[in-house]
Amino acid sequence: MILEDEVEKQKSRFKRIGELYDFRCEVIHGKKNFDMLSHIGDFDLSTEIPKIEGENTKKLYESYQLLTELLLKVLEMGRFWSRDELREFQKGFSV
Repeated sequence: MILEDEVEKQKSRFKRIGELYDFRCEVIHGKKNFDMLSHIGDFDLSTEIPKIEGENTKKLYESYQLLTELLLKVLEMGRFWSRDELREFQKGFSV
């Protein structure tokens, strides 16, 4: 897969992305109410490296981290993946 080389890590990442996507769908389609202002207390700023306390806020932050990794990979490659490359990545994973 794009961000992992080892098969087990790929499977783990694939599963987690699915969970993050499910959370995103619940928020977007109104099954869950989520806005950052309601969850600002989830950030513990009392330490040098802030900690995130709330589960939903962790999911949002993890989604940002995932997007950052993907964007950095695109910059590293100097291009985006072709349609054929993406299809090849997808072969090993059921949709």
